[in-house]
This record gives sequence, structure tokens and C-alpha cells, in this order.
Amino acid sequence: MVSMSIELTKEDEEVVNRLVNGGEFRNANEAVHEALKRLSLRDGFPFEKSSVYPPGSLLHLYTAEENEQELRIVRSHEKKLEAF
Repeated sequence: MVSMSIELTKEDEEVVNRLVNGGEFRNANEAVHEALKRLSLRDGFPFEKSSVYPPGSLLHLYTAEENEQELRIVRSHEKKLEAF
């Protein structure tokens, strides 16, 4: 892992702290990592290419109930990140 120092606006810091304190992420690094991952995917640049699978390619690994639970979690994370 590489260490990097960045400067955040007060507002950005508050968003990161809110996500961490709300239990969404364990620390600021995870929150920033997820934001960068989503930006990369949005822009069509695969992030951590080895961990990106085509939609639906892993459905056979879970029961329908587990799939629904995972979708609820993903949607919850997406809503929180939209406020980011």
C-alpha cells in the first residue's frame, strides 16, 4: 500500500467523518477508496480490474434471499455516496 497526503475541504472532511462515524466505513481510507473506485467505474476505467466481474456473473453463488440482501446493501451505499 502507498501512503499519500491530501488536503480536503472542511465540507469533504465532514462527509468522510459522517460516513465513518455512521458505520458505513471503518476509516477514512476505506471511504476515499470507495469514492475513487466509483469514479473510475463511472468513467469506464476499471478499478482493481481483477475484482470487477460482469453484472450477474456471480448470481449462481448466492441464494435469491442473499442476492436481495446484497442488493439492499448496495443501494444503501449508493444513496450515501450520492450525497458525497
